[in-house]
Amino acid sequence: MLSNMRDCEVALRSQLVEDLGLKASERIRPTTSKSNENNDDYECDVCHSILYISMVNNSHEDCDYCLRHGIEILSKKHNQLKYCKFLYTFDETDLDMILVKLRERIDSKKKKTSTKS
Repeated sequence: MLSNMRDCEVALRSQLVEDLGLKASERIRPTTSKSNENNDDYECDVCHSILYISMVNNSHEDCDYCLRHGIEILSKKHNQLKYCKFLYTFDETDLDMILVKLRERIDSKKKKTSTKS
């Protein structure tokens, strides 16, 4: 399941860059604060999903979109491309490393559980 999510993320990124021609990108820092006082979470202006991994930002309309809605909007309004930027917290290598670490933790938990039985 996690691999599918990673693959979908990479495919959507590729569609933005290769198919739609979105060239501007910027890495942003993930929110490290666990308090809700400094809630800097980004939210898709269409579906209201919280955008932790990546997003499309339209500076002209002051909007943030999940990749799916960014693609949908830019496909219809190609003239907005010059105002848009792909923002991401994790690159593809980071996503791969997260998957590896998660698999290691899952395997470790399984081994601990099986030795207790």
